[in-house]
Amino acid sequence: MIPDTTSFLEITPLSLALNSGKGALYTDPATSGKNEYLRIQDEVIRYTAKAGDVLSWSDGTMRAQFGTVRADHKKNDQVQLCRAWINKLASDVVHDIINVGGLVDAYLDLAQLSRENTDWLGEAARITACVAAPEAPSALLADLLKDLNMMSWWHPVDQKVKFKCDMPQLVSSVVPVTDDKLMLGSTDPQRLDTQRITQAAVLYNPVSATRTARFRTASARRRSTSISRQRAPMATATRARICGNRAG
Repeated sequence: MIPDTTSFLEITPLSLALNSGKGALYTDPATSGKNEYLRIQDEVIRYTAKAGDVLSWSDGTMRAQFGTVRADHKKNDQVQLCRAWINKLASDVVHDIINVGGLVDAYLDLAQLSRENTDWLGEAARITACVAAPEAPSALLADLLKDLNMMSWWHPVDQKVKFKCDMPQLVSSVVPVTDDKLMLGSTDPQRLDTQRITQAAVLYNPVSATRTARFRTASARRRSTSISRQRAPMATATRARICGNRAG
């Protein structure tokens, strides 16, 4: 390439050397097959190769990732391995966090997790994020499940972790109910304005069955669900149940 008036010269470090033996703690992009990141001070850098204790990247565009700012760094600055997901399905991120926490696939109901993603979360719930500071997998999972409105629990009979979303289906996964899907006379629409629910809040933390009873407060012994109802003159409801709606 012949330099011209639009060309520029950049001098930037393209590698860093970790303390002896620390390279084993960092994933090699060549074997993981995905983008790998590190944080030095407040800057996140994508590294593209690992050789022993040396991490390197191809050019300056790999620096200042995830909205961080490129900065000068000094010898002995702290380096932190990051955990990142780029445009991943929500179910894949949940799966990954649980695996990192030490629970293997044999103890996960992955078929159910996949169904929840397909039926309820879908493409609209893809995740791009970077965890650039140490955090327990359990804390990450708890935050993510709340964001997804998903619950998970240990099933003592199946010996697996189960998953359920408590949310309306996203538009991309909703099948419209049109006239050709209804049998004549199979529904009986009636006005039920007094039973119309416009808002519901679900208590997310279930009561512990193993908590010592004497330490329970009155509020801790019960679950509360706040439901507000609103009458609307034009609102209608139907007694018929239509297949495809979320079953409890």
